[in-house]
Amino acid sequence: MLSGEALNLAFTLRDAVGPLVQGDGPAASAVKAASGLSDAAFDAAVAELESVGFAQRFLDDQTEPRLIVQAPLQIYLDDLENQGSDEL
Repeated sequence: MLSGEALNLAFTLRDAVGPLVQGDGPAASAVKAASGLSDAAFDAAVAELESVGFAQRFLDDQTEPRLIVQAPLQIYLDDLENQGSDEL
């Protein structure tokens, strides 16, 4: 189970890339701005998402750091949204 900050960040990240994207992601600064989290809370939430394999920081000398969405994030959020429904 994710902390509140990490769960909010997960939904913010998915909102930024869409529900079917994996292996790609937006600039970390854009996700941070959209999340409204403080620097410390954002870093802790990203670290939590990384620790469970939901996201990964991508650092490149040529570009701004990005947050890469991994497939388990999409599956986890889909499962959360469909709890209590009859859909398979």
